[in-house]
Amino acid sequence: MKLNEILKDISSDIEISGISYDSRSTKTGDVFVCIKGYQTDGHKYAAKAVENGAVAVVAEDELSLDVPVFYVPDSRKTLAEMSKNYYKDPESSFD
Repeated sequence: MKLNEILKDISSDIEISGISYDSRSTKTGDVFVCIKGYQTDGHKYAAKAVENGAVAVVAEDELSLDVPVFYVPDSRKTLAEMSKNYYKDPESSFD
């Protein structure tokens, strides 16, 4: 699936195989989303996610990485939108 298919504001045809927000479970081909939490900040783990195979990163804060980084104002909302689009809006199957 192309990144621009799940994130409509992005004009990138990078091929992705999954979405991750935990660098420990990031696999080759994933897009990694940096989430700011109460105890830690996902931006700290972006480099590790790339090391584990992430082909792109979605972030709120400036990062310097060897893969494309796409900046968004709210990565939590963006993750929700990406997941809905990636998994073909599973909520709609309850109608």
